[in-house]
This record gives sequence, C-alpha cells and structure tokens, in this order.
Amino acid sequence: MHRFRIKASMIAVLALIGVSGPLVTSASAGGKTLQIALESLKAGGKTMVGPGTYSRQPNLADFVVQLTTDQNVCATVTLVSGDAASLRLLDAASAPVQGVSGTAQIPSAAACGIGVRNVELMCTGAVPCVAVWRVDAQ
Repeated sequence: MHRFRIKASMIAVLALIGVSGPLVTSASAGGKTLQIALESLKAGGKTMVGPGTYSRQPNLADFVVQLTTDQNVCATVTLVSGDAASLRLLDAASAPVQGVSGTAQIPSAAACGIGVRNVELMCTGAVPCVAVWRVDAQ
C-alpha cells in the first residue's frame, strides 16, 4: 500500500474541468484531446496515482503528488495544450531527482527516479497549459 496526498488545489482543478464527471474534449494540441490523453494514461497494474489532469498559468509549480515515504517511481506527462509541461521528481529535501518536459513537438515524456518524495508539475512557456500525468511504482 502506497501512501500519498494529492494537493487539494489539484482536486479542485480536476473537479472544475470535469475529470470526475464528463471529460472535456475541446482542448487539443497536436491532435490529442484531453479525453484521448487521459485514456492513453489510464491506470495500470503499477499505478500509484492518476491519471490526473493539470491546468495552470505558466511558470507556477505545484506538487501534484506528495509521498509520505521515499519511493522508486516513474512519472509520465502528456501535454494537451500550451507550450510545455515540465514534470520533476523530487527527493525529501525537494532536490531534483529527475525531470522531463512534454512539448508541442514531443507531447509525452516520462522520468523514473529512486527515493522520490514529491512529483511537481509546471507549465513552462508563455501561455497556460493543460497536461495529463500519472505516477507508477518502479
């Protein structure tokens, strides 16, 4: 059993854009709608958290997952709209363990790390972004 917390503001964002109910299908980037992106990251056998949807103004980072103990994880991000979505795996001291970005040219990216305590997402670029993410046990 994995212990984790999803930041309350992310739950509000998920509810606001309809992840808990009907899926929003109008947002797209490179032909990927939000619904398709969510389906492509649907939970599997090692999924700890997600898929989740992230929507934010640029250059403001949020922890989307906070683990109570160090874990070996892999996290995936898929950009749905915007310039880029950066995902960072951080240790207990918030030092980066690994990081990747989903961009308009390559919308999906994954990173794996040992001793991860937090997963952080940030929209990078000049405009807000929408992205889908998932965290799996390694």
